Amino acid sequence: MSSKQIRIVAIVLLVLAGLLALLALQAARHTAAPAPAQGVVATHAVVVTTRAVPAGKPLPADALQVLQLPIEPGGAYQDVARVAGQVPLVNLGANVPVLESELLAGLARQIPDGERAMAVAVDEVIGVGNQVQPGDFVDVFVVLRRDSQEIPESQTRMLLSRLRVLAYGNGAVNEAPKQQGEQMMARREGAKTAVLSVPLEQVGTLVMAQQAGRLMLALRNPTDEAMPSDGMFADPPGVLQARAGVPPEAQRAPVDKAVAGVSLAGLVGEPRAPQTPAPAMRPAVLPAGLPGMVATARRDPQSEGNGVEMIRAGKRAIE
Repeated sequence: MSSKQIRIVAIVLLVLAGLLALLALQAARHTAAPAPAQGVVATHAVVVTTRAVPAGKPLPADALQVLQLPIEPGGAYQDVARVAGQVPLVNLGANVPVLESELLAGLARQIPDGERAMAVAVDEVIGVGNQVQPGDFVDVFVVLRRDSQEIPESQTRMLLSRLRVLAYGNGAVNEAPKQQGEQMMARREGAKTAVLSVPLEQVGTLVMAQQAGRLMLALRNPTDEAMPSDGMFADPPGVLQARAGVPPEAQRAPVDKAVAGVSLAGLVGEPRAPQTPAPAMRPAVLPAGLPGMVATARRDPQSEGNGVEMIRAGKRAIE
């Protein structure tokens, strides 16, 4: 093939390539653009309210539900069981996420109904060698020393039984357990206070005992559920008397007993009656200078307390 023929073939191929390129460009322009793919939106399980809930009231389980939301607020909950029963600090509207910062936290949630948290001063002796830990149970004993005013005689007795320790030193039941090294350091430093869960009607008794005497904590086994017998000992009289018309034997609620209060005299109890000493025997006196006189003194059962029987020269007489 001559060079002229080769040149003609090349020109033809270039023309065909141009035509193919033009056809491909036109086909691309007429082809519909595919619809853009929509991305999958991630959702998160969040506990929300189903109705408005006022502040200070426990959240009922039927006022909560779990919804899938596109956002996850900080401090949100994923399980209704973790939220039910907790107390909101603010009013919660309907269909709003329940956040941890909006709920009551701290030691207050660990106090059972009808009880109060009370702090008592402790040291190494009172606190059983600093072996007490949050969650333990203790008995509280009180030592009252005799004074010249309201305490006629020294005494010691159990004041309260099986109280739960909510906090001891820097540890509390609502906090994560401390490591062994931290526990040893806390024991060396020594705790200054113990927070006890006390029945409401006994709070005044504990306060009075702490001010007037010395408290001692006795650590007990948590499986030991023995308690003092009900009704065996009389309750100390209250400081405030019931109004007229209320029978004295009326059953009082614990809060009423707390309002009535307790006095130091009531805490001490009634003093024991003093023992009357036996009458002393008067010695016989012998008259001087009388010969043959014999005198003896003895107690006459029939004349007990009336005098002393004297025998002089064989004659009996009562003086």
